[in-house]
Amino acid sequence: RDYHLDDVAASELPSQITVQATLINDQGQQIVKSYTANP
Repeated sequence: RDYHLDDVAASELPSQITVQATLINDQGQQIVKSYTANP
């Protein structure tokens, strides 16, 4: 299967994609979560 991200071919994408999300809970504390995917 071909994967496309913003019209960039998969062969030009990095081997790992890391998404970082900053969450704020009810106490106003910031929690940083990182998710790593291998496309």
